[in-house]
Amino acid sequence: MALYAAVLAQACNLGPTRMAEVSDLSYRQLAWATEWFLREETLNAASAEIVNHHHRRWLAQAWGGGTLSSSDGQRFPVAVKSANAASLPRYFGQGRAHHRLHSRLRPAHGLRHQG
Repeated sequence: MALYAAVLAQACNLGPTRMAEVSDLSYRQLAWATEWFLREETLNAASAEIVNHHHRRWLAQAWGGGTLSSSDGQRFPVAVKSANAASLPRYFGQGRAHHRLHSRLRPAHGLRHQG
C-alpha cells in the first residue's frame, strides 16, 4: 500500500510529508517506499511499459503511430505578484498570468520505447 501511495504522492506533486498527513500511512513508510522503489530509472522503465502497453491497444493503433499529440493550455489569472507566476504577453497580453507546463499523463508525450 505504501508503494501505491508513494507513486500517487509523486504523481500529484504532494511528496511523502503531505501524503502522510492525508492518509493512514506514516511519513516513514512513504519515505521508505519512495527511497527504495521510486528512482529515475525505475520510473522511466515503468513509464515506457505504460506507453508500450498503450500502443498495443487496438484503439491507440487506430489513431496512428503515436508520434502526434493533442495539447491544450489554460489561463489562470493571478491576483497578486508571485515568485511562481510568470507573465506570457505573447499569449495573454500584459496582465499577470501563471505559466506551468504540466503533464498529467506521461503517455500523452511519450514515444514508444524500443527494446
